[in-house]
Amino acid sequence: MAERSPSPVFPDTTVVSNFASTDGLGFLTTVLEPPVVVPTVRDEIERGERAGYEYLGVAVDALGESLPIREVPSIGLSCLVSNASRSTAKRLTSGSMGGANTEGTTRRSRA
Repeated sequence: MAERSPSPVFPDTTVVSNFASTDGLGFLTTVLEPPVVVPTVRDEIERGERAGYEYLGVAVDALGESLPIREVPSIGLSCLVSNASRSTAKRLTSGSMGGANTEGTTRRSRA
């Protein structure tokens, strides 16, 4: 028997939209028991329906019911990486790696 996904799962707008476009939201909510939508995804889905993407109406109807909406506290990037990667994460978040390789010399483009 296949293992279940960790719960809850937070699908992004593309996932919800793709399942809505194929009439697959029922499948998505069954497999993920239930997926949780963050407010930003809800807003994007609702905006898409207002812009004329009629298939998103199914997703809008499901919001709050089979697609519960939940705020998620924001966490820093350092919480998502191992101790070995913390220095890399710090450089990435500060933008200090722009254009330099690991030896600190500037990369040359091959234009």
